[in-house]
Amino acid sequence: MVEPVFDRFGRVVAWRRRERLFDREGRAVAFVWDRAVFRYDGTWLGWLLEKYYWTKEGLAVACERGAGGGPQPSTSYEPLRPPVLEAGPQVPAPGAAPPPPRLRTRRWADLSWDEFLDGRA
Repeated sequence: MVEPVFDRFGRVVAWRRRERLFDREGRAVAFVWDRAVFRYDGTWLGWLLEKYYWTKEGLAVACERGAGGGPQPSTSYEPLRPPVLEAGPQVPAPGAAPPPPRLRTRRWADLSWDEFLDGRA
C-alpha cells in the first residue's frame, strides 16, 4: 500500500511504501529505519513517529492521514493518485543509530519537505 505524505497545508509532498519514501514523480529519495528517516547517502534527517515526520529538533515537517500527537494537520488533503514508483536502491542498514527522539512539539517546522530532505533541519 502506498501512503501519501502531506505538508502542513495538505499538499502531497511525497509517497511512502513500507520503509521507502518517494518524491511526487515516484523516485526513491529516502527511507525509514527503525522510525528514523535517512537519505540513501546515510544522512539522518529526523523521525517518523505517530505518522508525523519530525525534524531532529522535534518540529513536524509533514504527516500522513491519521497522524496524532503533533500540530493540527490540514483539514483537507490534495487528492492525487500515486505515481508508478521506481524500484530504487537497496535500503542500506545505517552505520550508527541516531539518538533517541527528542521531545516533540505541537509546532510545524518553518521549512519545506525538500529542505527537510536536504538536511537543513
